[in-house]
Amino acid sequence: MKEAQEEIVFLKSQLQGKRPDGDSEVLDQKEVKPMESEGALSVTAGDDPSVLSEESSVPGPEREEQASTEDQPPTSEAGSPNDDAVELSSAKLDGVDTFSLRTRSLKLDDLCWCHQDELESLKAQILEFETRLHEAKGMHRKKLDEEAKEFSSLTTLTEEFEKDAENAHSLPTTLSEEKDQLLSRVAELDVLPELRAQVRELECSLEETEKQRGVNKLEEELAQMKQESKREMALREGERRKLEEKRENKDDPEKMWNF
Repeated sequence: MKEAQEEIVFLKSQLQGKRPDGDSEVLDQKEVKPMESEGALSVTAGDDPSVLSEESSVPGPEREEQASTEDQPPTSEAGSPNDDAVELSSAKLDGVDTFSLRTRSLKLDDLCWCHQDELESLKAQILEFETRLHEAKGMHRKKLDEEAKEFSSLTTLTEEFEKDAENAHSLPTTLSEEKDQLLSRVAELDVLPELRAQVRELECSLEETEKQRGVNKLEEELAQMKQESKREMALREGERRKLEEKRENKDDPEKMWNF
């Protein structure tokens, strides 16, 4: 991903470095086209390379004479053949200049098309690298998400292991507490027979007390019954005596009257 970013930066720098040349060529082409459309160009001998070569071969005094003759105005009609020759040479120079300008414009067009193709290829490469970078970023994000999930799962596992370790550390204490409880229960179990014997004694004493209570109740009831029977016997005896006295009085009327 870093390599792709570096390549994209490099291509962008190349693209930015080549744009000014292309712009200058486009400007030159734009300048050349109005010159062709105007048709009336100010042609000089210095614009044509052939003329330049000829001028370079001419010595300095002759150049000065030519310049002085060019600067001098036409004086009379006798010089008209020279004027015609000058016009013909100027027409030829115009044709040469227009041809050179056209060739220059064609060359500039070719250069512009070449640079345009290069720019298009560079743009395509940049787009390709950007798509690759986007895909790499997506893959990197997916990997980061997966790593985050793994990290969260590992954190949960570590927490569980820590809890297990804490439980393992607390396990001996719980076991010792349970051991103490079991020992106390064993001690209680040792005391159980004594307690059971005491319970049996208490049960026996309770049964005896219950029996004694029952006996006492029975004795009281018997005593009450004896008293009642004595009362009844006394009542019966009194009634029997009364009946006997009544009988005796019936048998002896004198006693009845005395009574």
